[in-house]
Amino acid sequence: MAAQNDLQIVVATGIYTHNDVPMYFHFSGPGTMLDGPEIMTELFVREITDLGYRQELIAAGSYLGMDRFGLDSMLSFDDRVDTVARMCERGHADKMVLSHDASCYIDWLPEDVVAVVLPNWHYRRIHNDVLPALRRRGVTDDQITTMLVDNPRAIFSRRGAYE
Repeated sequence: MAAQNDLQIVVATGIYTHNDVPMYFHFSGPGTMLDGPEIMTELFVREITDLGYRQELIAAGSYLGMDRFGLDSMLSFDDRVDTVARMCERGHADKMVLSHDASCYIDWLPEDVVAVVLPNWHYRRIHNDVLPALRRRGVTDDQITTMLVDNPRAIFSRRGAYE
């Protein structure tokens, strides 16, 4: 398909694990060997609500994957859009990539149940819903092109993982 079109296709694969967590979390927190307060929730809440944290990552040279659009039960659509719009207002469109993080096959639940439980988690979510919402928040077409085209091109044009 790529040879017949003027497209570069990036194929990704991977596996999520829901049965295990990094070793640090095995030993820290309520009911673990080291006990103590619950730390995972604080870590994740900080990651999704503190714009300063994202700016620190950008300052260190990272690109941010602004993804999981469509998984609205984990963070609302409006909150995700707000975060991207606010980062664009701060001049960071050149370090963000938009993604829905949808998959064509998932074995968590039967396919008909996934469509009911996660109705917005599909390949059209970015173009049909996210981009119009970002435009309403003042994100420009140039910023959108930067996040959807220019930044992925810059990332995938590198020769090595750490160049």
